[in-house]
Amino acid sequence: MHRQQHVSRASVYAYESELDAWQRRGELNQRPGALESTAVAQDTERSIAVLPFEFMGGEQQQEYVADGLTDEIISKLSGLPELRVTSRTSSMMFKGVKREARMIAGQLKVTHLLEGTTRVAGDALRVSARLIEPRRDEQLWTAQFDGTLEDVFSIQEKVARKIVDALELHLTPEQKRSLSTRSVDDTVAWRLMFQARQEAFRWRGEAIDRAVELLHRAIDIAGYNPQLLGSLGRTWLQYREAGIDLSEKPLSKAETCARRILDQDPAAVEGLQLKGWLAYTRGNVAQALDCLRMAIAAEPDDVDTLSLLVNCLLIAGLLDESEAHVERLLLIDPLTPLTSCMPGWKAVLQGRFSAAIQPYEKMLAMDPANPFARLFCIWAYVLNDKHEEVAEAFAEFPEEAMGHPAVQVAALFAGKSKGPVAPHTEAAAAENEMLARTLAQGLAVAGDYDGAERWLRTAMERGFTNYPYLSSFDPFFAPLRGRPGFEDVLKEMRKRWEALVNAT
Repeated sequence: MHRQQHVSRASVYAYESELDAWQRRGELNQRPGALESTAVAQDTERSIAVLPFEFMGGEQQQEYVADGLTDEIISKLSGLPELRVTSRTSSMMFKGVKREARMIAGQLKVTHLLEGTTRVAGDALRVSARLIEPRRDEQLWTAQFDGTLEDVFSIQEKVARKIVDALELHLTPEQKRSLSTRSVDDTVAWRLMFQARQEAFRWRGEAIDRAVELLHRAIDIAGYNPQLLGSLGRTWLQYREAGIDLSEKPLSKAETCARRILDQDPAAVEGLQLKGWLAYTRGNVAQALDCLRMAIAAEPDDVDTLSLLVNCLLIAGLLDESEAHVERLLLIDPLTPLTSCMPGWKAVLQGRFSAAIQPYEKMLAMDPANPFARLFCIWAYVLNDKHEEVAEAFAEFPEEAMGHPAVQVAALFAGKSKGPVAPHTEAAAAENEMLARTLAQGLAVAGDYDGAERWLRTAMERGFTNYPYLSSFDPFFAPLRGRPGFEDVLKEMRKRWEALVNAT
């Protein structure tokens, strides 16, 4: 799926060739032996994946109830230190997918699975759930909960407590109380929040407008709730991510949300997460790290925060600190393509280029229709002088995708272009550290050294401060060494990197 970059009212689309590849991939994954691993986790650590609750009946627009129930149960269980819980992003890969429990548990490397259904008829709500131990092919319990939509909170709590009892988890009094906590006290506001999330995930301008409207209605009902404000702030940021509104307005609106959260509670996780995202967006990696470290200390398994923290540590050149976080991210979020490439990115930054190939090939295999996944794989091949693989991977870009920023940058690496790139690609790179850095490397390969220096400086201003990598390992900028412009960037980057190291 693609979103038009920097086009007003951007639409979501996919190319016909990509849809064909997606269908073939789905058929392949249904075949025996297509999965990398079907071995269920057998270690002593208790672990669980909460699979998306299936929406079985009711108005289709009420499907958010099933997704909301899934999210809330994951959130409640993630706060229990004796239990490893698979992230929502990886669990949601199985929404609408029919597969054997043992196969799913093997992919997610968990000892237990929770699956269930929801039915909504008017205001009536029926939830069925069952806890499975796939290794022994045993159903530990099954239960049905009947009530109204007003009872959704109590049903979430009952399901979580049944899991705790079945797995014989030992909870402190505070952890027991946490199972009763609610992200939003009012059920109407809670429903509006998840309706807004469903709208925002459509990535269309009018859908994000609708999400903002729903969240404001929820805030009118429940007040300045941290969860609602956090959702509103992240939704405002989606205008920029979708290329719909690159003005200051979305950032200003999100900053207002973060400030209101932190004014109530300076340690509120929702405020720290949002402030961290904003700092990263503005290129202030030092502030982003401060906020994200505090947020992850409070909620160690929040995968969005963890993923951003890992990336910030890597681009900042703090690789030792990233080690444990990378391992945790791979453990709780194994099926997200971006997560799968993190070990490869870390290996490159350590100068271990050959170790990058497998992670980036895995990312591309998981998400072959994503132009950026193909760009990263080509980049890894160039680092390893695998010219035939570069040519083959570039040839797999569909002709109709050639205007995409990732394809234009890949063309530089593949020798298909000497630059310059299109204005919309430059506009995207000006807002994104990763794209600015990769564009600089591609232009260096193409022989445009002035352009490479200019975009490398942009990448630094957007947050890339990994001086050890740039000074010792990066082969793309070898022709630039000794040039005044490059040496000025290197000198400034060293100052910024040393400041981060000294602050750690």
